[in-house]
Amino acid sequence: MPDDIEEMLKTMSEDDHTSVGKMAFLKASVEACRRGVPRCHLVSYLDDGALLQELFSREGIGTQIVTQSAERLRRATIGDIGGILNLIRPLEEQGILVRRSREQLEMEIEQFMLVERDNLVIGCAALYPFEEDNAGEFACLVVHPDYRDADRGSILLNNIIGQARVRGYSRLFALTTRSIHWFLEHGFNIVDVEELPNKKKQLYNYQRRSKILALDL
Repeated sequence: MPDDIEEMLKTMSEDDHTSVGKMAFLKASVEACRRGVPRCHLVSYLDDGALLQELFSREGIGTQIVTQSAERLRRATIGDIGGILNLIRPLEEQGILVRRSREQLEMEIEQFMLVERDNLVIGCAALYPFEEDNAGEFACLVVHPDYRDADRGSILLNNIIGQARVRGYSRLFALTTRSIHWFLEHGFNIVDVEELPNKKKQLYNYQRRSKILALDL
């Protein structure tokens, strides 16, 4: 973002000939953003095909300066159904997630939060309410394989925890067959089936042998 670039420019010296060119391009990009250009791309002429890679691949190859983050956390809408399905289908086919139909997702879409980058859904998670037990379920956490380097799962979890606390829930629980250590690292504890909310207990699939984890809020 422009503010970050300006801070970086303060650390660069005009006496360093290798920095002069970089500084000129960075200053021009900052000025362009300040004047309303939403994003600027700096691409090296030394890399063959760099412009094509920058324009036609999602990650690009150059440096992008934007007036606001290209990535955002927001509540899902009905228009996100396709993106969420594309994200969760591979894990459903592997048996890691329980399959959800499009119709089911349409009914549950208000429970979902997602991370979006350049109009692509790269992460999602849901908070299912169990009001009668003063609890919520943290479910369907998925992050796209290409974007697992910035701990976006923790960002989604923290958002869901915040929502649960605002609703006054005393406990957040999750069921998983693979990510037990991740939940333990985030403060969850393994609990018995009997500690599930009554409605969830009735739906528990003993054949999947999912571990039940709970976080006291």
